[in-house]
Amino acid sequence: MRNTRTNLKKYFLPLFICSMIGQVVFAQPQYKLHISNIIIPEDTRNPNWLGRPTQNDFIVRWELYEADEAGNVKRVDSSGLLNYRLYWSKDDDQFLHQENYVSSDADTAVLSGQEVDKRYYFRVDGYDIDNDALVVQSDIAWATGGKPGGIYAAPESAISGEKEKKSFPFPLFFPVAEFFSEVFNRQNEVYYKSGPFGKIAFTLLWYIWIFSLVYIIPFRSAKQLYIGRIFPFKGLRFFKSYFGRDQNHDKYTAPRFRFVLEAWKRVIDKTSEAVLERNGDANKENPCDDEGIESIDKKFYDYFKINGAPALKVLKAALLFNPKNSDQEDKGELKRNIKKYFGEGAVFGDIITKPLKITTRDGEFQLTWPEVSHDLFDSSAGPMVEYPTVQILAAGLQNHITNGSHWQHVSEEVDRAIENRANSEIELLKEKSGIEWLWNLGALSPLIGLFGTVTGITRVFGEIRGMEKTTTQLELVEKLSSGIFEALWTTIYGLMAGIVLMMIFYYFKNILDWIANKWQDLAVSITEKL
Repeated sequence: MRNTRTNLKKYFLPLFICSMIGQVVFAQPQYKLHISNIIIPEDTRNPNWLGRPTQNDFIVRWELYEADEAGNVKRVDSSGLLNYRLYWSKDDDQFLHQENYVSSDADTAVLSGQEVDKRYYFRVDGYDIDNDALVVQSDIAWATGGKPGGIYAAPESAISGEKEKKSFPFPLFFPVAEFFSEVFNRQNEVYYKSGPFGKIAFTLLWYIWIFSLVYIIPFRSAKQLYIGRIFPFKGLRFFKSYFGRDQNHDKYTAPRFRFVLEAWKRVIDKTSEAVLERNGDANKENPCDDEGIESIDKKFYDYFKINGAPALKVLKAALLFNPKNSDQEDKGELKRNIKKYFGEGAVFGDIITKPLKITTRDGEFQLTWPEVSHDLFDSSAGPMVEYPTVQILAAGLQNHITNGSHWQHVSEEVDRAIENRANSEIELLKEKSGIEWLWNLGALSPLIGLFGTVTGITRVFGEIRGMEKTTTQLELVEKLSSGIFEALWTTIYGLMAGIVLMMIFYYFKNILDWIANKWQDLAVSITEKL
């Protein structure tokens, strides 16, 4: 027994002392590996024509720390100590595909040509240089393609010393957000943090804006409802036409159009006066009996066929006359016909040699024949047939020529012709101007925004449901509030788009209503004479 104890002391004690010394001298250091930064270089984003990146590179950087027995941690130079492998996985934080990695012997690795709008997970493993054994493994970090971001990602300015980009206080969500990021040196967070349906809502709202502001409003609504295209104005500028429409209508109406309108009224008045004088009755509205009415109707028929209808045909020809496509013979013939019915000593009175007084809501002014003649026969004036108002007046003239011999029904026929043509032109203007599109898009935008908000909030609650039970109440509230904040932006933008588009819709609808009222006034000014 004594020999056994002696042998234990003799052999075990030296071995124990040697092992303790070996642990101190030859012990493997305790390392910790931490991913410190994930960067997307600006020059690798490859933006498309909308300014949105199509692919990018990731630069992943990590730091190596050494822990002593007391638990104190200090950063050490990672170069030359270990070999590193950067494992990466797309939308998979479990790293099921271990073959996806790049090797590095320093503290940086580059992952090239990755997709945007995808979440990439990264992990760095450190291996012993001699035996390639795994020594240390980092925590997991992630970043989203297309922009710097992620749990451990920091702006590139933190490394390069450049000025850090700030976030927009009013977030941009457009597909050209990256373009604005470069121009204004700011980042855009809300769009990129949104879920798939939120991105769809944002993108739809963007294209609604583009479609409305770039195409519908300038090239359809403003162009087609420009009153200079509706009424035959002379000398009215485009932007001035949207201010003081009534004053512009009275001031800039073409002399030819005014002349035809006033001459038509003169034909109606003179025809009625001549028929009543021949019948010996001073009051057209109260003929003596049925026989008197029949007599007036017959005399009206005869007089209109001989004088009224030819005069109205001349007025219609003057209204639709195109001086650019007419020779001197055509111009001379039209001028002789006008003087025949409306010149000095003509049957319908002289409105050529004498100034014609015209009364408007803004007062009275005189229309002279030289003004009318220049507008009618000057080749630079151009035709008026393309104006909807001219088409309406021509429809009324044609109906009066056809049915004007019926004294008791001519007013109804002309009014019906003008009204039908005006309604047709109004519907055509609605279609060409696209204001119904403004209404539809304005009503749809808030619904799209609400869709994005509801799906965003649903996504947030789904993420909260999957959080660990150890999550603190503060973390839960922060997660919920940040998610709802991002989701509500779709409703904000949807309401903005809806409100603006509806305001623009009602502005152009007001113009359309004003045009319809002017055409109604035109019909009344004619039919009240009949």
